[in-house]
Amino acid sequence: MNRLFIVLCCLLPNFISAQSTLIFSDEFEDNRWDWPVFSHEKAEGRFNYGRYQFEHKRESGSWSAYERINIDESKPWKIEVSMGHLKGVDNYGYSLLFGKGDEGQYQFALSGNGYFFIGKTVDGNYSDILDWVENKSLIKGSGELNKVEVLGANGRWEFKVNGQRVHEMAAQPFYGNAIGFNVSNAQSMTIDRMMVYQDENAIAVVPDVPANLIKENLGRNINTEWSEKMPIIAPDGKMLYFVRDSYPLNVSSEHDDIWYSEWTNDSWSMAKAMSYPLNQGFHNTVISVTPDNNTLLLMNRYLSDGGSNGKGMSLSQRTEDGWSMPQDVNIENYVNDSKYSEANLSSNGKVILITLRRDDTLKEPGDENENYKDVYVCFRNEDGSFTEPMSLGPSVNTIGNETSPFLAADGRTMYFSSNGWPGYGDSDVFMTKRLDDTWTNWTKPLNLGMGINTSDWDAYFNIPASGAYAYMISSNNSVGSGDVFRIKLPPALLPEPVVLVSGVVYDSKTNEPIGAKVAYTDIVTGTELGIASSDPTDGTYQIVLPIGNQYAFRGEKQAYYPVSEYLDVRELSAYQEIKKDLYLAPLEVGRTIRINNVFFDLDKSSLKQESFEELNLLVGILENNPDLKIELGGHTDSQGSDDYNLTLSTDRAASVRAYLSEKGVATERLISKGYGESKPVASNDTEEGKALNRRVEFTILQ
Repeated sequence: MNRLFIVLCCLLPNFISAQSTLIFSDEFEDNRWDWPVFSHEKAEGRFNYGRYQFEHKRESGSWSAYERINIDESKPWKIEVSMGHLKGVDNYGYSLLFGKGDEGQYQFALSGNGYFFIGKTVDGNYSDILDWVENKSLIKGSGELNKVEVLGANGRWEFKVNGQRVHEMAAQPFYGNAIGFNVSNAQSMTIDRMMVYQDENAIAVVPDVPANLIKENLGRNINTEWSEKMPIIAPDGKMLYFVRDSYPLNVSSEHDDIWYSEWTNDSWSMAKAMSYPLNQGFHNTVISVTPDNNTLLLMNRYLSDGGSNGKGMSLSQRTEDGWSMPQDVNIENYVNDSKYSEANLSSNGKVILITLRRDDTLKEPGDENENYKDVYVCFRNEDGSFTEPMSLGPSVNTIGNETSPFLAADGRTMYFSSNGWPGYGDSDVFMTKRLDDTWTNWTKPLNLGMGINTSDWDAYFNIPASGAYAYMISSNNSVGSGDVFRIKLPPALLPEPVVLVSGVVYDSKTNEPIGAKVAYTDIVTGTELGIASSDPTDGTYQIVLPIGNQYAFRGEKQAYYPVSEYLDVRELSAYQEIKKDLYLAPLEVGRTIRINNVFFDLDKSSLKQESFEELNLLVGILENNPDLKIELGGHTDSQGSDDYNLTLSTDRAASVRAYLSEKGVATERLISKGYGESKPVASNDTEEGKALNRRVEFTILQ
């Protein structure tokens, strides 16, 4: 009877095609998927020479281990496992479990003496789907491995052992998405490999992402037996902020406190707790750090007496005396019907991405799950407040829960976590790219793959400007319940490259470093792209600029003229770090100041459009200082005749004077004069020196 059944099965058509999209892989070389490792009187689980070994020690009963692996059972799928009987009794089943949930599971079992069966358990009650079938010629015995496959497609299930179909049946509904193993009575099994395939439309993974990415635990200088959460890496990659949950050394052992570590001597320093006013007696969290490292965006609002001012966000600035008391971030019509929220401040400080639950949050009718949120965007107003949250729409948001958005330094690539898009576990990390300035048009979110995502809850993924490493939380191979890990990113997961510009802001008269604002603009359109701050103690600053544009950037401080620098990164194709010191010239009589970023066509005196942004800055200085009177001086290099250079420099200075006059500056406050090649500031023997000599300056006369 059994032999006849097997023959009939072999004559059936091969109705399930092979699936090419791998959505889960474990070679059991390490415990990256957090299989239970334990040993006690009933059972034992351990890793041994690249295999997972699983033993039940008693003569009756069984033991199970499983992982949640999201399979869309409505689309073709395949589970493939290499497993075998290791030792002990050989006439009971060692099993592959699938479709497992709280109410039931399915079981495809082999025995060490050459039998197989298929069964299911519902509400604790076991029943056979297919009773024991002998096939000793197909099933390998104790000490050897068998390739076991279960495939689902077109409303049918197919079961294979070592490449041969042994049973097929009508598909049955899954009870859940857990897949694992079971061993019964006094025997043990070994598992060498497990692969899960799914129709390519199920989990959309970023192309060319390897599955064997290494999650590196950052070690005891950062991680403890307590829970570390929400790591935030500074854009320059040299400062890491994170949260310790209920840690005994926190201000309150019942709440989260902010801790930080610095990258020095190629390692992370011993973590330190942030001091007052950032750590107080409630939940304290850094959610963003600006590229200059001088502004922190914090969750919650603060009271000066040490209490919480409720939901929302705050900003703290670095001062000469430490971090300032956090000030409320004002968001128009801020409403959040969830007790949870995550946020991220863009590198230019002009955009906040935030997760909220509001009236327009995507949800199924009657859904009251307050934990389910969508991603929204708020834009900075001129007064520093932010606009009402606007949903990113269905190209990003789902009826599930979206969490922990992170906008990369390019301003276009967003990473976020969701359980609404197909993934491997409770929540996975996805990436998407903004297609236009509506902020509602994004590429289809793609899963970062099984090297990043696990069967657990994966979130709080963020990267520095370089994109070298991603930082996130994982419980796999952790010291405590959650540790900070980093992952070296493959090219497929990187955002668009940017330039990290850093330097020191100086007083050009004293050469002393000073604290100032650092503004940067698109030199073609004149659009202000962002404002940073230099450190008030040492004058250091950092800004991040996407490649592909021309930029002007400058320090700004009251009673100083901001001497601009020019940067053309249109030809760059990879991340780069550039050093540029900035100088602020005191506005005082007799001071001569170079006007950078003023451009003319070759051998002409007509101003190019790229000059207008810089000259408008000078207009503003003259408007704010109505008593200033200046001389505009034109200069050339030594190429050409003296008469030609004198005429050219005179005409160019006159062009600048005419532009300022057209913008409303009284002509009696402006004198223009050409000096030709008579006043060089550098040698004319090099191209660099010639470039410095070709300039327009102004001298303060009164």
